[in-house]
Amino acid sequence: MTEVEVRRLEGSTFMAKGPSSHWVVMDSTPKNYGQDGAAQPMEMVLFAMGGCSGIDIDLILRKMSVEMDDFRLKISGEQAETEPRIYTKIHVEYHFWGTDLPLAKLKKAAQLTDEKYCPVTNMLNKVAEVTTEVIVHKPGEAG
Repeated sequence: MTEVEVRRLEGSTFMAKGPSSHWVVMDSTPKNYGQDGAAQPMEMVLFAMGGCSGIDIDLILRKMSVEMDDFRLKISGEQAETEPRIYTKIHVEYHFWGTDLPLAKLKKAAQLTDEKYCPVTNMLNKVAEVTTEVIVHKPGEAG
């Protein structure tokens, strides 16, 4: 069982830590009594998805002996209009930079993290429509 501790600092500003013992800060807007000084909790859900998938992709591509210059994820989430305003649609763009990158292996790595390995993505798949896209860039190309 994983346990985390969440402490209120002031208003709607909180800090939290888990088994890794690293503190993270979460906040809200002044409208909701926050200071707007840190990421909001729903942003952190997408951060967690990106971090989880990113780690998986890196490990999978290393095992496939795929070398790349850079790798980034861009994730957009659409929330419901009514409370509890959960994510209903999430789109993940996997951006890769390098020369002669094997598109089939990049797509396979994305599929494996989305469907098998990343628990955050798999959990979000139960409540949101998650779509993905693999985009390959030449070295030095903007993305």
